[in-house]
This record gives sequence, C-alpha cells and structure tokens, in this order.
Amino acid sequence: MKFLITDYFFKSIPIEKNKKVLDKLYFFYNTIKNYKILSYNLPKGFWIKKIAGANSLYEFRVDSGDRIFFLLNSFSRDDIEGNLIFLIYSSHDMAIKKAKRKEIDESSLKEFIIFDQEDNIESIDENFFNYNNLITYEIIDDSHFIENFYNKKYKYYYLNDEQYSCLVDLPPHFIAGSAGSGKSTITLRKLLNLEENYEFYDISKILYLTANRYLKDNSFEQYLEFRKEGKKIANFFTLKEFICQKLQVSPKQIVEFNKFKEFFLLSYPNRRKFNLSIEEIYSEINGIIKGLMIKGNADNWNRDLNQRTITLEDYLNLSSKYSTLDKENRMFFYEVCLKFNQWLDDNNLFDLNDLSLTLLKKDIQFDFIIIDEVQDLTELQIFALTSLVKNKENLFLAGDIHQMINATFFNFERMKNLFYSKYNKKVNIKILSKNYRSCKKIVDLANYFAELRSSYIGNLGSDDYKEIAIQKDGEVNLTGINLPLLEKAQNDANTAIVVSDTKTKAELLEQLNNKHRVFSIQEIKGLEYSNIICYNLSSTYKSQWEKIFSKATKHDQKYRKYFNIFYVGITRAQENLIIMESNIENNKVLKELHNFLTPNNNINITKNNNDTLNEKEDWLKEGIKLYKLEQLEEAQYAFEKAGEPTWILERDLENDISQLNFRNAITKLSNKSLKSKEVSYRKLIIDTAIENNLFFTAAECNRSFGIAYKDKEIKEGIKRGVLENKYTQKELQKIIQLYKEKKDSNFVGDLLLKMKRFNEALVFYQNLNNIPGVRLARCGILEDYFKNLPNFQDKVAELDEIILNKNINSFDKKDKLSALQRALLVKNDPILFEMIMYLGGNLNTFVKGKELVPFYCLYTMKLSKELQSKFLDIFIRFNFNFNNKLFFPMYLKNIPIFKLLIHKKVFDLNIYQDMLDEMLNNLADISNNNLEKRKLILYKNIIKNYKNKKENL
Repeated sequence: MKFLITDYFFKSIPIEKNKKVLDKLYFFYNTIKNYKILSYNLPKGFWIKKIAGANSLYEFRVDSGDRIFFLLNSFSRDDIEGNLIFLIYSSHDMAIKKAKRKEIDESSLKEFIIFDQEDNIESIDENFFNYNNLITYEIIDDSHFIENFYNKKYKYYYLNDEQYSCLVDLPPHFIAGSAGSGKSTITLRKLLNLEENYEFYDISKILYLTANRYLKDNSFEQYLEFRKEGKKIANFFTLKEFICQKLQVSPKQIVEFNKFKEFFLLSYPNRRKFNLSIEEIYSEINGIIKGLMIKGNADNWNRDLNQRTITLEDYLNLSSKYSTLDKENRMFFYEVCLKFNQWLDDNNLFDLNDLSLTLLKKDIQFDFIIIDEVQDLTELQIFALTSLVKNKENLFLAGDIHQMINATFFNFERMKNLFYSKYNKKVNIKILSKNYRSCKKIVDLANYFAELRSSYIGNLGSDDYKEIAIQKDGEVNLTGINLPLLEKAQNDANTAIVVSDTKTKAELLEQLNNKHRVFSIQEIKGLEYSNIICYNLSSTYKSQWEKIFSKATKHDQKYRKYFNIFYVGITRAQENLIIMESNIENNKVLKELHNFLTPNNNINITKNNNDTLNEKEDWLKEGIKLYKLEQLEEAQYAFEKAGEPTWILERDLENDISQLNFRNAITKLSNKSLKSKEVSYRKLIIDTAIENNLFFTAAECNRSFGIAYKDKEIKEGIKRGVLENKYTQKELQKIIQLYKEKKDSNFVGDLLLKMKRFNEALVFYQNLNNIPGVRLARCGILEDYFKNLPNFQDKVAELDEIILNKNINSFDKKDKLSALQRALLVKNDPILFEMIMYLGGNLNTFVKGKELVPFYCLYTMKLSKELQSKFLDIFIRFNFNFNNKLFFPMYLKNIPIFKLLIHKKVFDLNIYQDMLDEMLNNLADISNNNLEKRKLILYKNIIKNYKNKKENL
C-alpha cells in the first residue's frame, strides 16, 4: 500500500497544532503500514469511521475535537495494491473547510464537504477526491514525520495518471506541457526508474541534459534526495557544461547572447537603422542560419554538417514558418553571421552550434538520453545530442511547446519529423494538460489567448492544446499605469514586472527610482512568480494588434511573436496577474479579453510573510535562481535585499578557486567587502591547492598570506613530488629558494636529500647542527661509492664517532687530530679514511703540525705494506700532488717509498731527473766517496732503470 498526503493537508494544520497532529499521523501511518490493511482489528485507541455517502472516505479522530480525513483506494500501480491518501485536517466535527493557500485568517474559502448532524454527506465537491486533481506527495520514508515534511525543500510527488503513462508507455517519448505541468518531475522519475532497474533495461550510462543550470541543479539535488542505494549511472549536465567537458573547452570561450551583443555593438555602431532588436538578430543567426537542420526546400534534417551555416540559397528560400524576414534583411543577416563567425575564429571563441558540430565527430555514446526544456536548444544542438544515444528509442524529451519566445525557433512538428525521417521512429507524444502551478483564472485566460492566436494566425503543430488548472485561488486584474504599485512590487521577491523588450524596459526604468525587478520577455522566460505585472505588453504594439484584429494578417507568421510575447508574459504568474496598460480604452487586445479581466484601480501587493527572516530567505532563493540563469545584475539586487551583498563575488571567487585560477581568486579576495571572510577563503585556496597536489602553489600562497596553514602537510606533499620527479629543475630551484627565504634550513636540507643533492644538504644540516640530518646526508653521499660494502651502516656509525659531530676538517681540542687523521692514526682504517675523503676530507693538513697526511702515513707510521698500499691508492685516487718539487727532499729519505711511488706512476720522472742533475752539479764535493753524491746517483739510476724497463716493455 502506498501512503500519500495532499498539499492541502499541511496547509490545514494550525501552526500551534503541527507537532501534535503529525505525531498522531505518524502513529496512525505506522500502525496501518504494519497491519498491511485497514481493518477493525486495529489496536485499541484508534477511532476510525467510514463517512456515509462517500466512497472510500474515512475519518480518523485525533482527539475529541480534531479529525484527519483520508481516502482508501483499491486500484494498483507499480504492483502495489491500493493507496491511502491523507486529505485534510479539521478541528471541527461538523465541517471540513478547504485550507487557505496562505494564512488561515486571510481566506474566505468555501466548504467543500458538508455533513449533517449524523455525519452523512449533504453535499460534496467530488473533484477534490480525485488524486488526479490534487497536489499529492508520496510518503517514501519514515523520516518525513521526524522532520517537518511540508518544509522539506523537495517532496516526492505522486504522479497523476496522465503523468504516470509517460513512464510506462513505449519510447521514444516527447513530453509536452506548460510550466507547472510536471514535465521536470517526470523526467527525473524516468531517470530514477531507469537507474534503479538498469540491469532489466540493460543500460549503464544515462545522460540528463538541459540548457538551464537552475533546472539542472534542482534536478540533480532531487536525484540525490530520492535515489535508492545502488549503482550510479546518471550524468547531469547543462549543454554548456557537457560540451566544455567533452570537448575540453573553457566556459570563457563560449559565446552566448551577451558576448554576441558586445560583438554586434562594436561591429555595427549605426545599429539604429535596423528595425529589429539585437535579441531578434541573435535569434535569427543562432536559431535559423546556424541552428536549423533543413537542406533545400523540403522539410528534412539533411543539412550539410561540414558547414557552420545553412547555405545562403537555402536561407533565402526558407518558408515564413521559419523566418519572417524579407530577402533584403536575410541577405544582411547572413552577412552579419559570416562576420560573427570570423570574429569567433579570430578570438579563439565558439558558439554552441559550432561546438555541436564538433560533438558529432566525437565517439561519445550513452544508453539513454533525457533532455528537459528541449525548446531551449537549436535543431542542430538537438540533433547532435540525440545522435549520442545508441538506440534511438532510448530518448526521452520534454519541452514547453507554448514557449516560442527564445533564440532557438523550436518547432514541435519538426521534432516529430526528426524521429520519423532521420531515425525511422514514431515518437510517442504525451501532452500534459494539467497545470498545478497557475491559478484557474490565469490558465483560462491563457487558454483563450491561445485560441485567439490560432484563430488570427493559425497553428504551428500542437501549440493549441488547452490546460486544466488545479489551483483555484488567484486573480487577473486590469489597471492603468501605477508607478507607486510598480515601486512596491520592486521590493517583493515574489513579484516581477514584465515588459515586451529592452527599449520599453529602459523607458520604464527612467521613471522609477529603483532600477531592478523589470524583466523583458526574453529575460522572464523560465521564471515564474506568485505575482506578475505585465506592463504595456499590448499598448507597446498598438498598430500591430490593430492590424492583427483587422484579420489582415491571417497565416502571416511574423505576427505570431506578438501573441507569444503576451502569452509568455501572462503565464509567468502563478496566483495574481496584473495587466497594466497605458492604453485601455482603445486597446483591441483588452477588448478581446475583457471577460477574463477584472478592472481594479486599488490593487495592493501584500507580501506573503511579514517575517523579516523569511523575507530575506525569499530574496536569497531568488538571487540564487537568477544567478544560475546568468541574470547577474538582478541576482545582485536580490542578494543585497537578502543581506548577502557579496554572494556573487564569493561564488565567482569559489569558481576561480575550483578552476585553480588562484591568481584571480587572490585578486578578488582583496575586495574590502570580503574582509571578514578573508581567512576562510585563504584556507580554501590552500586546501584546494593541496587537494590537487599543487603543494608548491600552496606554499607560495602561505608565504603571500603570511601564514603557515597546513605547513607540515604541504612540506610532505612537496617531498613526495620530489621523489616522484614531478617538478622541473626550474621549479625545484624555486622551491629551494622559497624555503631558503623562509629560513627553513631543515626543510631545505630535507628537500636536497630527496633531490639527492647530498653535499648541499650536508652543508645545511651542519649549519643547523642537525645530527640526524647530517648523518642522512653523509649516507646519501657515500652510498653510491660503498653500496656493495656488507657492513656499510656499521661503518657509517663508526664514522660518526670519528667525526664527533664536527666539521669534517676541524681539529679536536684533545687529540689535535682531524677526522681524517683519526681514521688514519687511530683506526688505521682505509675504508673510514676513504669515506671521509668523499665527505670532503683534506689531505693537505699537517699531522700534529709535522707532516702532511700522506707523508705521515708513508714515512712516519709503521704500517704493513698492504695497508700502506691501500692508503697510497686513496691518496692517488683523490689526486694528492706527489709531483711537487718541494716534496723531493722527503722522497730522498726512503728509497723503497720512492720506488713505490714511481711504480704507482705519481711522478713526472723527467722533472726529478732534471732536479737530480742540478743537485749533482751543485755539489761542492764531487768525489766518489761523497755519500750524498752516491745517493743522488742511485736515485738517478733508479729513474733511468725504470724508464729503460718501461721502454723494454
């Protein structure tokens, strides 16, 4: 059994009884749900009574004076038998009164069920008991009773039969209906059903798309609210978002109306000579010249997709159904379009039609595609998107076929032609006739006006269907120009003023102190308000209307736009519509509509709630809606009224941050109005940089901001980046420099270690006396040389004891030795000695002030030949200059050492041979008995013999 609850039910509960009634209702609902059926075996304490004279109507007594009335229906849907509908709460035994729309004390509302003293029906409004005529929500979760269900942002609507058939009938679908008919609810429900049963439908990828960001965001939020646990296969996009992601284009490169306007004003400064507005020029180029799919005269979808526009010939031959311009204007508009295309190319910009052509060349596929508000897309865009679905039956399109005031020239009949001629499919067309949003008087007026359009201009397919209003309360008033009323309207978030075009808007704003809340027809499209004031929608086009009603324009499609302007204007109102005209007496339109209009010169706009907090909340919602529709000036005004003047600046700043454009974000952050939020946004910038592994950027921001937010995490990230080779040498140098400037030498050392720049790291650690860092740096330096040494770590530990945490070449005060000397004299260890040499040990130091290290080792120390040879090899390897003439006297002290050095090839023997000759010549005593002479001759012979032996070899 499904449990449903009407919109009326919540409105009928007095605020002070809200908790009591909902608690009772939850108890009742839970019990019925557990018992599965309504029976007389229910627990004690339940007082349920069937109302005589009405099928399936019951009352449940809350207490002695309060009642909840509900319906119990037996029909089934979705394999669930029956439903129980909570209709209304009543605090009287004798009557149920229909709930007011706003506040109970404001309403003079009729009784729709009247009982006699025996609780038998005397009269009944049967219409009220048909769920097809009620706004009804489905209780899908017990939590609805825990929180205030009526105040939930989104509720799960129970579909009427007309709407439900759209889900179960065979695809492909085109759902047509006005605003308030439930189109968007149906598209979402279709998506939820597909996702929940994706295995049955054999689908794995769904695309939901609309041109309207506000609608897309709302649908996505509801999707998250109502979806069941399971695999997510739905992808939500606006057309612009989808194209940007799939084609890797920046949103800033996409040109829509506002940028086109800049191009046109710059390119055509003498625009006053044109009879058409810039909006109309843009619409013709966007919707027809670049957006139409026709080729030749036939009603087809065969346009050449290698070209950015339809051909000039095809454009000039187009039927007036598509373009109402004469040949001269068409020639000129085509020229403007070509110039516009060139401007796009020159500036590396694109429009959505051009990008749709590119999209057709990509290999992108979905199993099912849902497009909402399809009338906001051009034919080319529709064709590109529908081409992405594998099976053309898996298309679900929804649109408002009454809304023809747009830049796309959407045509309902052309959509049917697309499926028939291009996809060989017959589209399942569903017309939603019920309007749940606008009051009956407004719907009746709109229906009659659509009849007038059909009568005087003719139909374009199915744009003549009539709507049925579900909401009853509301008014349609007629009044003359009333500036005080307009100024009051400008301060109400639930009221908007609608004018025909930008020229009329500018003229009206000149008369008003407040320059906001006045919307042209183009700007109001897609928006709805409780109260709408239509300002001079008919008087502005007095001569055109006179011509229309003279019946001289039958089937002339260029006059259709005047009907559409008026129609769109009046259908923006949900409850109260005010027709405000400067020309009432001689107004042909008003005369035709006089039966639907109530003349009233004392109209007063009453705000829904005097609570300042609620009023600000209304303005905040309005600002968000307008922002998402890119009406930024009006959105800013709404945010200021809401007490959130920096809302747009903050969103722009956040967008910059999310797009990693930190430079722009920091510039925006310098705005004084954001002073109180500066710290949080600085942290957001750094958090975002960290999330995107931009750790050096985060470090630079910290330095720029003068803070150390998440400094440790940033450093760890930089270290990982160094290890994974994510930085260029230039970037690494910048990183090192940044932390040098911050005087964070320990971290600089750590980085140098990670970069394997061990010698530099060693310097930093030594300056800081960072013992662990010094040891790591030494290990890094030595590892490549001694990686095959089995006891490498033990040797490094032993090395630490020798160096004694000092500079490698400093002398200890106690033993007067350097580390190098200690390895030689104390340890007699060639490995330790060599290690110290790699760490920067200096051989040219005197051991205890006597001899240089190599000579002390060779001449003074009593080492084994093996050790002596090992040390000598180290001296040679580290390029000790044994060839210095000053050392020759030392060599004369020990013939075996001299021979060893000759054998090691450390001498230039010619130098020493010359030196021996010179020394012999300088001897005073040259007798053969002179020991010095004999020694010098001996050395000379040693050299000579070595040379001869070398030559013989």
